[in-house]
Amino acid sequence: MPTQHFTADSPRGMFIILPLKYDQPLDLAHLKSDRLGLPIIQNSPQFYSTDFIQLMNHKCAENEGFVRRWVLDLPADTIVLDAPFTFSDFQVFIFNNGIAFVTAFLQYTNADVHAVYEFLQPGYTKKVGATLREAFIEQIEVKLINKLHPHLTWFTDDYRCPETDDGSALTSYRSDLITKDAYRLNVAFADQRFSSPEAIQQPTYNLHRMVDLNRDFTDTSEHDLAYVTGAKDVDDEQYGWGCAITSQEAS
Repeated sequence: MPTQHFTADSPRGMFIILPLKYDQPLDLAHLKSDRLGLPIIQNSPQFYSTDFIQLMNHKCAENEGFVRRWVLDLPADTIVLDAPFTFSDFQVFIFNNGIAFVTAFLQYTNADVHAVYEFLQPGYTKKVGATLREAFIEQIEVKLINKLHPHLTWFTDDYRCPETDDGSALTSYRSDLITKDAYRLNVAFADQRFSSPEAIQQPTYNLHRMVDLNRDFTDTSEHDLAYVTGAKDVDDEQYGWGCAITSQEAS
């Protein structure tokens, strides 16, 4: 039996990256932080595009005007849902091409992964979690997006909602599409290191699929997937980290 690296209390998290857009021309190099509309953490490193690695500096040289990022100074109860997970570390990214992102860090334990799965419902959608998704999107709108300057809107604005007499159904359909458009950056922490790159593949895949990290889970229909690991440590000959990568997610 393989080593059980994770327990019920093993910490897990997910940056939910929500794509936004804006229409008006914007000079990021002269966008003042005090005009953003929301407080930012003063001692947290903000960045301009000149902070990127050398390759990105040459590729996207815009005299500090390619992208800006702000870490927001918001309380822990900014997003409140009736669920066994919490949200924190809200950030805003604005690019100079009309694209932007708002991110929120969802924190949970390995034992509560099914609640996260029901909340996000990757792939097909069931009614379970719909109320939470509606509340999440509504609070993101009211408490973050609507307070930001410049004015940002959802990247997915053509909802093609089916005709219905129930206004809440429209809201549910809209929040489903927005959450499915989100990118995700998943993370989990193990109490011990791994003996081989292959030993890291299963838990990183499970992290991507939002199931228990120790579960023996496979899906031969999924082809959009690649694995990378850190180098073997020269002292203990173990591996410290690994990652499963898809077009929409890194885990």
